[in-house]
Amino acid sequence: MYVEISPRQSGKTTRLISAAVDFLYENRDDSKKIAIVSHNIPSTEHLRIEIRKGLILKHMTLTGLLEPDPFLIQVVDAIYATSILKPKLLPSFFYNYEVDYWFFDEFAYMTPNQLLHPIYGNIIENAYYATSPSTNNRTIDIITTHCQNNGIQINFNNPWTEERIQEQSGFNTYFRNEVIGHWLDYMTSHGISIEIKKENLINKLIKRHQFTNGDKKF
Repeated sequence: MYVEISPRQSGKTTRLISAAVDFLYENRDDSKKIAIVSHNIPSTEHLRIEIRKGLILKHMTLTGLLEPDPFLIQVVDAIYATSILKPKLLPSFFYNYEVDYWFFDEFAYMTPNQLLHPIYGNIIENAYYATSPSTNNRTIDIITTHCQNNGIQINFNNPWTEERIQEQSGFNTYFRNEVIGHWLDYMTSHGISIEIKKENLINKLIKRHQFTNGDKKF
């Protein structure tokens, strides 16, 4: 089980797509299947398209091709034709037998029941969870509590330095309030240990929080 809660525009969806591509490629001979779930249908379809592109690029790299070849694309589509499932479009019996690994993108923006196994009603552990911070703590609580109770690390990747935030003024309020403020407060108040580089924190907040990175405290 992999869990990541990182800011917008920090590459979390790209990392999720890459993980899905790697899983399908490494298990191509076993015909294993993944389920992709997002907070809305267009986003889920976007994930499917990007995973397909990633698989094509993966095979291009391995075969030494510099441009997509129509025959290679046909081969890739044939290999993975039934490998990417979109649960909302499937009958419930598929979940029990067909899904080997789940990928949840922007899970904080889903309802709690969307995170639970559709048959057993439990947290799905053979899964990759990624989201941006949100004030929807009810859904986040389900995952963070499960992680804490089972010793699962919560990954937090924040590339937003003070300089970068100033360059992207449209995101200024979001990052200060939701990421630097709300989410870090949530993590520290719940006793969630995180590892984060000093230069990635807004300077004025370093004294406000105590973070541990190895033997160093910030």
